[in-house]
Amino acid sequence: MVVAGPDLFVADLNDSTVIELDIANRAFVRALFGPQYGFNAPEAMVVAGPDLFVANSDAPTIVEVDIATGSLVRVISGPEYRLNPPGPMAVAGPDLFVVNNGGNSVTELALATGSLVRVISGLRYGFNNPGTLAADGHDLFVANEGVPLSPPDSGTHLGSVTELDTVTGALVKVIPASPSGIDQPDAISAAGPDVFVANYGGSGGLGSVTQLNASTGIVLSQLSEPVSTIVRPDAMAVAGTDLFVANKTDRSVTELDASDGTMRTVLYSPHYKFVQPSAMAVAGPDLFVASAGTGGGRGSVTEVDIATGDLVSVLSGSGYKFDGPGQMALSGADLFVVNNFGQSLTELDASTGALVGVLGSSQYQLVQPSALAVVGPDLFVASGGGGPLVEIDTGTNKLVKAFSGPAYEFDGPSAMATDGPDLFVTDPGAGGVGGSVVELDGSSGSVVRVLSAASYEFDEPVALVVDGPDLYVANYDGSSVTELDASNGALVRALSGPKYDFAGPESMAVDGSDLFVANSGDNSVTEVDVATGAPVRTVPASADSSDEPVAMAVAGPDLFVANADVALEGSGTAYEGSSVTEFNASSGAMVSALSSPEYMFEEPDALAVAGANLFVSNLSNGSVTELPT
Repeated sequence: MVVAGPDLFVADLNDSTVIELDIANRAFVRALFGPQYGFNAPEAMVVAGPDLFVANSDAPTIVEVDIATGSLVRVISGPEYRLNPPGPMAVAGPDLFVVNNGGNSVTELALATGSLVRVISGLRYGFNNPGTLAADGHDLFVANEGVPLSPPDSGTHLGSVTELDTVTGALVKVIPASPSGIDQPDAISAAGPDVFVANYGGSGGLGSVTQLNASTGIVLSQLSEPVSTIVRPDAMAVAGTDLFVANKTDRSVTELDASDGTMRTVLYSPHYKFVQPSAMAVAGPDLFVASAGTGGGRGSVTEVDIATGDLVSVLSGSGYKFDGPGQMALSGADLFVVNNFGQSLTELDASTGALVGVLGSSQYQLVQPSALAVVGPDLFVASGGGGPLVEIDTGTNKLVKAFSGPAYEFDGPSAMATDGPDLFVTDPGAGGVGGSVVELDGSSGSVVRVLSAASYEFDEPVALVVDGPDLYVANYDGSSVTELDASNGALVRALSGPKYDFAGPESMAVDGSDLFVANSGDNSVTEVDVATGAPVRTVPASADSSDEPVAMAVAGPDLFVANADVALEGSGTAYEGSSVTEFNASSGAMVSALSSPEYMFEEPDALAVAGANLFVSNLSNGSVTELPT
């Protein structure tokens, strides 16, 4: 897809047609097809001045069309162009550059006439199955997918990036796979002084994004799962300070800060209707994402607001205004649900599930709210988008106070817990590489202390739970749990090592004498004796039916585990593994696994117990499921 003024052009490879749509009115303008255009599996497109250039993937031709009238300007073809076949294109100055995957070359054309300027090829350029390219001023960056290494089916590729001078066509440098981490690059984008390379990752890889300095080729950062939630990246687009990465087989779009590579949010399907998202285009404040679809589906186009991440054309849960519902907290008779993408809180009657209200006006100052906790009559909400810590009176729903300043500027707070009058907040992105835990006075909101020293062994703390005098912190990247004295913040012990079998711990729950830790890395649950810190058992995936466990809650004698199951390509129905598993907390034996369609589980990500009922928030379909415990 490409945007040209008020219109959006979509190439239909199967029908050899280009569709033009009016963006503002979402109306059909025209379909370009027929022998006069010479389309043959059109795939790559680029806008240059008044014209649209379309590359045919099944023919050695490029079609130039007048955007205003839709009339044919010319068909560029001939053996001298060495289009083999023409792929992605980029405009730099007066010229058009076309990558030829089959010919290990780049063809340069004059935009004004369509005449050949030069064909850039040869061993010195390091072309190795070039697949895509991006222009930035006087430089052209070409991503080389590489070829499979031995054995042939290993999926390992030798990827690289070739940098060319757009004025002379001369080689500037070749950035190799090592030590850059480039691995089967599938998309490339230039953003100011930096170049971002999406690495498909080879067979079984989860993919990554390599950030390079455009002038030196030095690697600035390597963004990969789980920090950036990048899975099989297939396309990228830059919008202002943001970099969007389409994760083809993960049915999602990851938004990164282009200046430092930090993740801002992840937009998941099916809420956004992503099915193999493979192309993106920016039009004003909106991002358009083209989904190829699977199983013969015709695919779709999703429109997303860049500033907020909210859907423009597809919204669900209109009554409850659910928009990425996440963590929940019970206050009196009401249940508060944080909407990560909606900048709001939804309040429900816990006994009936009826809507009480939506707290979403500007007075609450919510900016990507991600964690909440109740202290007495008040609700505290932490925002991950740079907003203040907000205190709300749950009786009147009025704002009590908004706490701002460097100490409250959390970088992706993932969990909150209370201990008497005090409030603890995990801040995975603060305190250096490892992150920190911030303790606040719940009565005044003032900072008591910030725990971030190396002795705590924090490594992306994402969850925490209080049990008596102790505070437990789960470190996702460190695959460990830190135990602290809740009264003074002193370290009690750090639980780590093979005997615990921790693998990306993401959620915890306490039941009397035991601590339960959900491991999203290998779909297991580890049980720990809280008195001694010794491991009790690890319940593996094969025994508990867990599939990406992300949240837990204790209700009476039972432990409930929410399994997100972010579906990958070829797995069948999206989120078919989304479920809630119930265990006996004392023995670890499985009681039941709830997963049938009637529950409407789609990437459940939080649990809360209210009386005799269990509430499950479903991130991807914008709903809350209520179950008897």
